[in-house]
Amino acid sequence: ITAFGGITRAMDLELTDKVAIVGGASKGLGRACAEVLAQEGCRVAICSRSRDDLEKAAKDIRGATGRDVLVFAGDLDRPETTLVAALVLMKYGSGPVRGFAVALAIGLLASMFTSIVVTRVIMEFFTRRDTARLSV
Repeated sequence: ITAFGGITRAMDLELTDKVAIVGGASKGLGRACAEVLAQEGCRVAICSRSRDDLEKAAKDIRGATGRDVLVFAGDLDRPETTLVAALVLMKYGSGPVRGFAVALAIGLLASMFTSIVVTRVIMEFFTRRDTARLSV
């Protein structure tokens, strides 16, 4: 960083071996953030919808920083991709981060299980013969 007097100082953000998950990382600000985090020493997992652009960004980041980059193509708004993010946090995180990842994964799995079971119970209730003739 260059200060007012033209003095250049390195800034250590103490991010070495921390985990960063960056969404929208194939282009623009997401890619720039992923590269800076990798330069600071983070283990970076990048996610985007476009696999080809994502692979190119990962290759460029690996070349510029020498750090390994985990690539995941998908939409982070979907439960299954959030579960993958939780698994990444479980693998690379420690302490409270790992605890959060476990809680997130349990919550997602419980939510998915509940929605399937409740939907099935409701469908079975409405398709029984004695309740099939409901007047509307």
